[in-house]
Amino acid sequence: MALKILLVDPDEAWLTGAKTFLEAQMYEVQTVANGRDAQLALYNDKFFAVIMNYDVQNHSCMQVLKFIKTNYTNQRVIIVLNDKGLVDSGVVSKEKKKKIGVAEIAVKPFE
Repeated sequence: MALKILLVDPDEAWLTGAKTFLEAQMYEVQTVANGRDAQLALYNDKFFAVIMNYDVQNHSCMQVLKFIKTNYTNQRVIIVLNDKGLVDSGVVSKEKKKKIGVAEIAVKPFE
């Protein structure tokens, strides 16, 4: 049985490419383009991991993280940043990352 991953990103081209890659690695992937749909997907299904862009709209990344932390305490979450400046400036520090329930932070582009 394939592990299920939820991809959340406003960039449809990136979602398509990431979904194709992850499915080739034998994952089952669901994609959504906004935070509201991400919350709905989490409510309706269980996922091994959530990979979410920090810049997601229509329920921000922080709102979705709060929803996950409140309702799905063991959910693995990976945040994708478009700009390394957020990490360097301390907006997303290791302490904050742990407090909001994020397992890892990835900066685009990544492999």
